[in-house]
Amino acid sequence: METEHKSEEEVSINLSYPFEYPTMSMTQHVKPLYIKAFFDGIQMNQVLVDNRAAVNLLSKSSLKKLGKKNPRLIPTSTTIAGFAGDKQMAQGILPINLSVGTRDCMTAFFVIDNNAKYNALLGRDWIHTNKCVPSSLHKKIMMALCNGETEEINADPQPFIAGRGGRGSVAATKPPIYHPSARLVDWRKSIRIRPLIRRMWIKQIGGLADGCESV
Repeated sequence: METEHKSEEEVSINLSYPFEYPTMSMTQHVKPLYIKAFFDGIQMNQVLVDNRAAVNLLSKSSLKKLGKKNPRLIPTSTTIAGFAGDKQMAQGILPINLSVGTRDCMTAFFVIDNNAKYNALLGRDWIHTNKCVPSSLHKKIMMALCNGETEEINADPQPFIAGRGGRGSVAATKPPIYHPSARLVDWRKSIRIRPLIRRMWIKQIGGLADGCESV
């Protein structure tokens, strides 16, 4: 009996899972969606998932907490605009191996010096590349896997409580995880700003990341 192999585009995923019908308690909170994630094997809390932002951001103060005192940043002239209209120049771009749930992928972060209530922000660049559907209403993220299954990432219920790691604390370390149903995302495809800038970043990041193909 022949087995029919479906391409990734043909795999059917139930997008309603795990988003059950909202309860009354769900509708009575206005909390943003914070998760925990591993940055180059180091766990950090207060990672804000926000689909209003186009790119991924990493605060300068978080670099020290990750043990990156003088990282080699990729130069950029990009200006980051806040939702209040404030603007600042990004200090550079840093590729980091980001682990959320069972998925590991090299992710480009714009490093900024700010006093925001997050250590890192995951914008639409990361959300779309990893086929995620975040829901602040349900306090979780649905991540579509390449075999048609879904993975549920729950929000951190108390990201600001001392004793749960505090802001930017190193709570744990772990080696990279690869789940059989997960897929390693090509970091070169996570940069979607403009083709010319993307080619420039690929060339520069390719010289920094181990095991990357030359461009």
